[in-house]
Amino acid sequence: TMIDASEAGGCSQQEQELQQEMEKTKELGRTRTAILYDDIVFDYAAIKSNPFKRFIEEASFFNALGDNIEGKNILDLGCGSGHFCRMLSDKGAVTVHGVDTSAGMVAEGQRLETEQPKG
Repeated sequence: TMIDASEAGGCSQQEQELQQEMEKTKELGRTRTAILYDDIVFDYAAIKSNPFKRFIEEASFFNALGDNIEGKNILDLGCGSGHFCRMLSDKGAVTVHGVDTSAGMVAEGQRLETEQPKG
């Protein structure tokens, strides 16, 4: 027989902490995902140079997308620091707009764009 935690005398400590964290993120107007990615901005940048990422994920991404990128207008939802936005621009997209909930990732993307402008 399954019993709901609330019926069994309340939530566990872990569930209470998760609930408090969710309430805090609501107050801040940020999602849990945004907070997670804000915390790993610099680690995430290091992952981009990983050989698996370069030779498997990126190849699979562009294989699925197809070769006809030139002249396209692209919207990248969940763009992180804009890694694929920059690559799409290099491959000839006319415009690439990146959107992410993590302010830290967006700031890192803006920093990268300042260092090496893609437009």
